[in-house]
Amino acid sequence: MKKEDIASLLVYAMMIGLALFVGLAIIQPVFQANPEVGGNQYVFAIACVLLGVLINGIFLEVGHLIGGLLGKYAIQSVNIFGLCLYKLDGKTKFAFKGFEGLTGETKLLPKSEKSNPRLAAILPLLLYLVELIVAIALYSSINISDNIDLVWLSIGAIIVASVGGMVTLYNIVPFKLDAPTDGYRLSLFTKKINIAAYNELMIVENGDGNYQPRVFEEITDFTAEVNLVTVYRHIKEKDFIAAEVLLEQIIVKAEQTSASTRNRAIAQKLYLKIMNDSIEVAKKYREAVITSAVQRFIANDLSMPSIRAYLLIAGIMDESQGEVQYCLERKKKAIKNVALGRAEIENSLFGEALAKVVAAHPDWTAIK
Repeated sequence: MKKEDIASLLVYAMMIGLALFVGLAIIQPVFQANPEVGGNQYVFAIACVLLGVLINGIFLEVGHLIGGLLGKYAIQSVNIFGLCLYKLDGKTKFAFKGFEGLTGETKLLPKSEKSNPRLAAILPLLLYLVELIVAIALYSSINISDNIDLVWLSIGAIIVASVGGMVTLYNIVPFKLDAPTDGYRLSLFTKKINIAAYNELMIVENGDGNYQPRVFEEITDFTAEVNLVTVYRHIKEKDFIAAEVLLEQIIVKAEQTSASTRNRAIAQKLYLKIMNDSIEVAKKYREAVITSAVQRFIANDLSMPSIRAYLLIAGIMDESQGEVQYCLERKKKAIKNVALGRAEIENSLFGEALAKVVAAHPDWTAIK
């Protein structure tokens, strides 16, 4: 089991533990001591939980937004639960979009080399501390007041703050969980090279689509992402050897990157092997590098590099029409989460892979 999986399980267990503690040790005694808040207690609690998710999702992205502005960034988009305000050609637009985060995502564009993303990662925690102080102040007033409306408000505030506590707990752990956390980013931002790489990546994803970022020799999750931009350029220019060299630099630095970064680099390289080398060479690479754990990751990962690679594994190596169909369905969702500047080449690369599978199996009419 990968360290990210272990960390995710521990965090979810702690979140459940926090919810049980607040429910049984704080909220239940207050309800029992105030029977006049009866009848609709559970409906009220559920409504407060939903309100807490909404409020804390908004606070999280507002923290990113304010921190980004203070860190000398332009705000390119703010996405809260899929509702996205973004800038395109100098105009502000609205759309429903996917996001890479627990409750949303804010994308920043550096204004200069001095732009620093640390505040964007820290401000959400500070906003939650303010929320928690207000909730504790309201809760402490229950025993000194006979006002039933204040009792309702106090209980509601504690429930909302408890939801915020679970969101904050998830967000501050210094690991890459199901979604990148602010704690994980902060752990990387202790190195100046990661701040530089983050800013390069933001320019590529949210700024000039023709921008050619630097190639980093030191490999981290952020520098690997930046180097992958150059990998795509090499692939587009048909310089596959140069692309494989950069991918191998990421793959061999397993201790410096997360498992997902390394596995996606492996998927990219396998894709190139199957597309451009003999099937024997590709199979040898698969046998030497792709363990059962990596294979499972590629099969389940909702990213275009993994889906492309698995399409070729299923169609060319394993000859499984059902798994090819599985890839086609997953591609529809995965392509929606690709950065605007990369979607065109991803569609092209996937189309080339699919054409190779169709050519190998002309009788598979369902995938044409």
